[in-house]
Amino acid sequence: MSNTATLIKNALIVTMDKDERILTKHDLLIENGVITKVGQNLNIENKHESIDASGKIMIPGLINGHTHIAMTLLRGLADDLPLNDWLNQYIWPAEAKFTHDYVYWGSKLACWEMAASGTTCFNDMYFFVDDIANATQESGMRGLISFGSIDFPTPNTSHITNDKERWDYTLKLNEDFFAQWKNHSHIHPSYAAHAPYTVSPKHLEDIAQAAHNHKANIHIHVAETQHETQLINDTFKQSATSPTQYLAQLGFLKEKIVAAHMVWTDQKDLELIKEYNVGIAHCPKSNLKLGSGYEHNISQMRKINIPVSIATDGTASNNTLNLWNEIQFASLLPKINDPLQAQAKDIFRMATIDGAKALHMDHLIGSIEVGKRADLVLLSQDHANQVPYLDANNIYSRLVYATQSENVDTVLVNGQCLKKDGQMNNALFDQDQIKHEAVQIRKTIENL
Repeated sequence: MSNTATLIKNALIVTMDKDERILTKHDLLIENGVITKVGQNLNIENKHESIDASGKIMIPGLINGHTHIAMTLLRGLADDLPLNDWLNQYIWPAEAKFTHDYVYWGSKLACWEMAASGTTCFNDMYFFVDDIANATQESGMRGLISFGSIDFPTPNTSHITNDKERWDYTLKLNEDFFAQWKNHSHIHPSYAAHAPYTVSPKHLEDIAQAAHNHKANIHIHVAETQHETQLINDTFKQSATSPTQYLAQLGFLKEKIVAAHMVWTDQKDLELIKEYNVGIAHCPKSNLKLGSGYEHNISQMRKINIPVSIATDGTASNNTLNLWNEIQFASLLPKINDPLQAQAKDIFRMATIDGAKALHMDHLIGSIEVGKRADLVLLSQDHANQVPYLDANNIYSRLVYATQSENVDTVLVNGQCLKKDGQMNNALFDQDQIKHEAVQIRKTIENL
């Protein structure tokens, strides 16, 4: 957390607070990583850094609701395939070669890509989580990070052949990770179960109990494909009617759940999601690219105030971590038959305050308010895609339909500048080394 005060002057602030205020020519004061004042003509006598935001738009940092960030190393490895073929024939065999080093450098690359494009917080599920956390901490990013607990061997657990011993070790890895990082200012340890068809009912109960003990989130893939219910029933001899209803019957949904994808849902599923305050991570590009379908009931979810975030998934299935692209996909896909669907303001809420609610983090991030963490983005209006700009009346339209990563001028997390005046903070991002390491690792993976 930054211990230096920062005063940002003369910004157009899109607060995303409960009143959705748009503040013209306002100043913002950051002290010890927290927003302490928002107003006009602010001054501070103590030593501070000053940022002139004249002509710039200030927004809350973007929130990526579901990632596997180390998969930047697998960008473009296998494309244009169904999910199961993609996973079983390409991704899981490649991941079996991953080491601590690979995950660390893949995570460094991902943090650079996200910070450069205005994402300040991400929700990740993977393995070698200490390496992800170290890379995230060094980059200054905010991450909800969880070990992707699963019933078969991962690079973390493949040295153990006995199934029970391997699961016990998985639980220990989770516990150790949580103990190490639970009080960090911008690393938020969580629990994860890969999916209801890859984690047994008993093991799902173990994860739920561990998360309950720590009052922590659980990150899980749910209802990603149309045949997921059949997979659950075939694998675990169940009689599930849907993945969501199956998890509810197990008591799993009583915890703080973040459910990724949720493509295939019916009315009963939506009622359960609402009842248990399940946060949703909507991954439109990944779902489309993997042919998972587009039955996502976003409009119905929003009507009953289910919190939905926008997410990229991993770069092996997207193939970028640029949330602006995802925002545009999320806004346009529902309009196929009805242009009144997915209003711009609603979509931008999903990338900010509703994304924070979906991650059960809205007490800390997602809006620009006194008392919240200073996770902020300044957008330049100097590029061609931001012209002409007359006033703030169509600000959400500009943010959702026109803005791209090239407009991201300055990025702060906990008051620390990760990017300023269009340039990455070299102390946090050694871009030449990150590129070199990522290329060398990818060559090694393909040659093994």
